[in-house]
Amino acid sequence: MDPSSYFTRSAWNMEALFKANDISVPVQQHLVRVYTALAATLLAAAAGVGLDMAYDLAGITTVCASVGFIFGLFFVEKHLVMKRLGMLMAIATCTGINIGPLVATALNVDPAIVVTACLATTVIFLCFTGSALIEKRRSYMYMMSFISSATMVMSLISLVNIFSRSIALYNAHLYMGLLVFCAYVLFDTQMIIEKATMGDMDFVLHALDLFLDFVNIFVRLVVILLRNKEQKDKKRESRR
Repeated sequence: MDPSSYFTRSAWNMEALFKANDISVPVQQHLVRVYTALAATLLAAAAGVGLDMAYDLAGITTVCASVGFIFGLFFVEKHLVMKRLGMLMAIATCTGINIGPLVATALNVDPAIVVTACLATTVIFLCFTGSALIEKRRSYMYMMSFISSATMVMSLISLVNIFSRSIALYNAHLYMGLLVFCAYVLFDTQMIIEKATMGDMDFVLHALDLFLDFVNIFVRLVVILLRNKEQKDKKRESRR
């Protein structure tokens, strides 16, 4: 049996989840493949986190490997499905390794931070994805101008904060990034639907887009929860 068949059909008949508005059956089937691949990437990322916590692998090598695999994925022919899936899993694993130190820090401070961040990210992702699926096609396409502008502002804030080291700017960048990647979930989901409608059935790249959205939301939530925990601990110590 061809392993790639797991990404072309589902025993759970997941197509039923995507029967919304004007989404055609082929696009529904494509979305099933996308979200199945996304689930696999999240598992691979979790494995990457575990590998880093066990062997301390995070570093410039894994960062470069992740970027290299992402760029390499664009040059692999689409019919080489298993090779492209392997590269997608490698990207996810390297990404998991790269965020491993952050997750380890959060676990040392309070394991509930990681659990809360995982649950919150999942809820946010599902809510925004559901909204994008239910709404009419292209209804969120206008958000690209907002996302582009916000991304430019974030880049400017990062540049300025290299020299100013402002906590206020850091917080602005952190929370703005969270909002931007939530918007990306909406935009990317509808872009995937639109591309699939036009014949672009590259579920590997589409799953990668959503995976990166998920990871960016998760990382920002972990940082926010960590900072909130630190502030609460400082307040408790000051009262003693």
